[in-house]
Formats: sequence, C-alpha cells, structure tokens
Amino acid sequence: MSTTAIITQNRHDMASIKSISMGKILAKEPAALSDLLEAARLPGFFCIDLDGESTRGLVDDVPEIFTLVKEYFCQSEPEKMKNFNPNYDRGYKKYADHESFEIALDDHSNGLSGYPGFLQDHKEPLMAFSEGCHQLAMHLLSALSDGLMRQGPDRFENNHRPEMPSDSGFKVYCAPTQARLADVTDNTHTDGGTLTLMFIRHLCMQLKNPLTNEYQWIENRPGQMVVNVANSLQEQSNGQLHSCLHRVTQPEDGVEERYLLSYFLRPDKVA
Repeated sequence: MSTTAIITQNRHDMASIKSISMGKILAKEPAALSDLLEAARLPGFFCIDLDGESTRGLVDDVPEIFTLVKEYFCQSEPEKMKNFNPNYDRGYKKYADHESFEIALDDHSNGLSGYPGFLQDHKEPLMAFSEGCHQLAMHLLSALSDGLMRQGPDRFENNHRPEMPSDSGFKVYCAPTQARLADVTDNTHTDGGTLTLMFIRHLCMQLKNPLTNEYQWIENRPGQMVVNVANSLQEQSNGQLHSCLHRVTQPEDGVEERYLLSYFLRPDKVA
C-alpha cells in the first residue's frame, strides 16, 4: 500500500508515561522500582528502556523481526491460512480491519512443528525473540511483587510457573489504516492477561487517561518497549495495579501499512 498521509507526533496529544530503565530494574535500584510501581498503578502503561547488556540483543533483533513479520503478512491468503488455528490465542486470524498471528510459548517445546512453511523456515529468531520477551515480562512481574511487598505464595510469579501450561505467546499484527479516519471501528478494550509487551513504529495506539478520560497517543520511543498492566494482574493485585482502557486507531485519513509486535503474558491454565 502507498502512504497518502504523513503522520506526525503532536506533543499535546501524547500520553505522559514514564520511561524506566530495565537495567536499573534488574539491579533493583529503589528509584526505578518506585517508578515502575507508580506507573503500574496509574495509568497502567509505561515504557521500558532496554538499555542494559542483558537486553541489548533483544533491541538489536527488533528490525529483523519487523522484516520477518512484513514478509509473513505479504504471503498469499491461502498460504497464511495453513497456519489457521481455531484456538483464539493461537495461529493466523483475519479480521475485517487487521490480520494477526500468534505463537504460544507452549509450542516452543515441539519446535513449532505445528506451523508449516514460512514460520518453520524462520522459527529460530521468532522463538528466541518470544522467549526473550517472556523473560523480560517475568522480571517485571517479579519487580512488581517486590514493590507491593508480596511474599511466598502471594507473589505474582506463582501464577506463571514454567512447568504449567498457559496461553502466553508472541503475537504480531498487520493493521493497515483506513482511507478515511471516520471508517475506523472503535475497538476500545482492556487486555485479558497479566502483562502485555509491545514494540511499535507508528502512531497506532491510544490509552484512555484514567484521570481525565481523554484519549492520548502512545509514542514510538526507539530502544524501548511499551508495557501495560492487564486484567488478570489488576485482579491479582486487588485493584492496586490498573488495567487501562486503550484502542488501536489512526491519527488522520490516509492508508499506511502498520505492524505491531506484542507479547502477552497470561496466567497458568487451571485444570
């Protein structure tokens, strides 16, 4: 698709969300842990600066993953439908205004053998990126447990045990814009899992400010990922952490292909 509108970031419409150093979180620096807890309380969205040696590889891999995602969605629909899975949280899906594909973390144990073609050919970088995101999500969850002084069985990590099945997974989106902003469907929602990690390159998402009820843009910050608290974590924290309403949209008329990388940390499945 060709771009018919130049999208700019207007500071007046930008959400004022914190950027927090992942290196300082891992080092358990009190100021970083305090900032993380404050942001998870309100608005429930924050940015994580992947500035340390332990996260540099993930940042370096982001351009390659975006390239693979674009390649994947450029395939013919019959080819993509080979990856269709009736499970809501897995496989390829096509909707009226976007396409998505999700690889569950549980599928890594079999080497993604259930996904033929393109995904099988590129499984190593996709699996490595997904596992890196999962590790980051678990570090953040541990830091939030520390911030709320949760101990033993009350720690949030206990709902995400590695030996237990879950629907946690790496999900990618292709969401082309509409020719007319008026044609964009309202999809305001909260996420159903624990934490959502996102890498974005365009103005494509707004949060609903819990204090003003106004929609504000989430900007692209190179070298950082966007994280939001989801419904399960709000429930586990007895409402101390906030799952914020947000929506995927566009700032104005004009067609542009947009891709979004996300990792959904979801709780263990309970038999």
